[in-house]
Amino acid sequence: MQVPTEMEKQGRCSLCGKGLLKPCRIDKTFEYGDEDTNLITVSARDVPVEVCEACGEIYSGPDAARVEHEAICRALGLLPPSEIRRIREQFGPSQEEFAELTGIGVATISRWERGRMLQNKAMDRYLRLLDHYPDNRRRLESLNGPVETELPPGRRIMAPDSA
Repeated sequence: MQVPTEMEKQGRCSLCGKGLLKPCRIDKTFEYGDEDTNLITVSARDVPVEVCEACGEIYSGPDAARVEHEAICRALGLLPPSEIRRIREQFGPSQEEFAELTGIGVATISRWERGRMLQNKAMDRYLRLLDHYPDNRRRLESLNGPVETELPPGRRIMAPDSA
């Protein structure tokens, strides 16, 4: 069996069909946000891409998307996926356990950790509070315990009006 040479491992440009794609890292600046509202300028450093040596076309993949997502997080002041994963792992080995403890959906946690979705500011602050104040775990665990059925004297639960 013949081992492919480095030249054979490289792909060809799908735009011009002539040039070989050369892996490199670039700094990239782009706009992020709603066109109608708040556009921000994001700078991502060392984005892994492949560049056609013939026509200069730039191709990017999942690794580039990860670097760009982290740059967006930094620009918005949000925790990046790796930090969310680190915080979650402090509370238990699985996303399911973290979801049960915090009330955040498993699918949401997974999307945050894979960089498929950005958390909003409120959830970002919630995660930071969990990270900076580990005693909050005990408080969350107590909230997940049995619901108090006894009310203080003079208090009662009112059923909603049924029309």
